[in-house]
Amino acid sequence: MSLLLSFGSGTFGGGDVLTNSPTIPDTFTEEVVIQSALIGFTGPNVHLQIGRSVAIPWEEIIRGLQQDSTFLHSIQPRRLEELIAEAYIREGYKDVILTPYSADRGRDVIVSATLPGIGTIKIVDQVKRYKSGNKVTADEVRALIGVLTRDQDVSKGVVTTTAEFASRIHEELKAFLPSRLELKNGKALVEWLNQLHSKESFGK
Repeated sequence: MSLLLSFGSGTFGGGDVLTNSPTIPDTFTEEVVIQSALIGFTGPNVHLQIGRSVAIPWEEIIRGLQQDSTFLHSIQPRRLEELIAEAYIREGYKDVILTPYSADRGRDVIVSATLPGIGTIKIVDQVKRYKSGNKVTADEVRALIGVLTRDQDVSKGVVTTTAEFASRIHEELKAFLPSRLELKNGKALVEWLNQLHSKESFGK
């Protein structure tokens, strides 16, 4: 079950700050669906700041990446999850769920969309902030495949990391790539974020 946020104000989740929502229940659900930005960005519908401290602004992160491609290695794991959720929103997805930091069952960010002629798609992204030199193992990726098998309504799984994937992992899991599984390494992540920023800058 999830809570769809709209307009008004309130606080929730042990320090998570929400503005533009009419009512916030005393008991908070496992997941929150958001319809605007997470990383210090005021959108037309919802403004959400996750965590006990102010999240890093999107523009500041992009500037950091432009100065140093390893900038993401210095971001706390939870902040990286927030950044990925923000990126999906800026890519145009309307329903984005940032799951609780603990007990997320291998689902850090959940994205849903309804496509004409196709129906509803659901993407689950597992985010891994590793330092340079570390690698995501095949077993870690298989854990997400387990989520795909267990949750029949999930269309595709994505593993996003600031580092790299273990050698031969693409060969071992080729039956799932790329239709059911996407592996996004640090280089691909930086390229994705820069592309989103470039599109926004071009549209201004």
